[in-house]
Amino acid sequence: MNYDQFLINLLRYVDRRNQGKVEFIEVAMGLKELGITLTLQEIYTLMRAFDKTGNWKLDMKSYVFVFLLNY
Repeated sequence: MNYDQFLINLLRYVDRRNQGKVEFIEVAMGLKELGITLTLQEIYTLMRAFDKTGNWKLDMKSYVFVFLLNY
């Protein structure tokens, strides 16, 4: 599994309300539940890298679209 596939699977896991987007805290809690220990700075970096709108939410639809365009 590569990094992009991991992120898509993580987004699916933490999007428990099926809204198609997740907030910073949901990503942080999901990583912790999966036993993945990242600092807040590392989670911040992850969010900045994939937050296309700057609203501190990861949008599943836009991310998957960008992912598919790159492969």
